[in-house]
Amino acid sequence: MNESQFQQAAGISARLSARWYPHIDEAMSEFGITAPLDQAMFIAQVGHES
Repeated sequence: MNESQFQQAAGISARLSARWYPHIDEAMSEFGITAPLDQAMFIAQVGHES
């Protein structure tokens, strides 16, 4: 997932995406969240809890 895809999936502004994407990308890599469906579910869950 690239930053633009993250922005669309999360429904956030480009500014927020630029701020959060590096951290989200690092966390997904660290915990093996690499499949597109898993990434989508992770973003949805984080968005729901936030």
